[in-house]
Amino acid sequence: MGCTQSASAGASAVEQPSNRQLQQVSSQRRQRATSVADDLLGSNTWVSQEAFAARFSEVEARGHGTSCEVFTAIDATIGSRVAIKAIEKRTDDELGVQRTQVLREIGTMKMVERHPNAIKLHTVLQDSDRFYLVLDVCEGGELYEHIQNRKVCVARTHK
Repeated sequence: MGCTQSASAGASAVEQPSNRQLQQVSSQRRQRATSVADDLLGSNTWVSQEAFAARFSEVEARGHGTSCEVFTAIDATIGSRVAIKAIEKRTDDELGVQRTQVLREIGTMKMVERHPNAIKLHTVLQDSDRFYLVLDVCEGGELYEHIQNRKVCVARTHK
């Protein structure tokens, strides 16, 4: 018994999508994500520093990257600990590009929020200096470090 399967007579080969088709699908998904996020990031997302301080307590810095800082806090509206990704707004000439990137990130998170392995995006807030993504807390450190320490990435196949 081998590991190969023979094709039955008359069976057609599965046609793979072209690079152009893949690019079109990717572009459509980016546009959809941006549209979903743009609806979410309306005028009701603006928050004053006072309102932010009233909503979030026990704020603790957890980490930072090149474009953001991450905090944990207790969110009074849902009564539990959340992660807050604070993305600093860039200068006016870079803000349009950055806004598009933030919109894609938000839209993508909203599109996959029902997946059991996706982090839930609770809400998005903003002030004149930052965008704030309020997310589920994931303890255990950086995913990248776990992958590096493991040296392999094991994927489960679905049958």
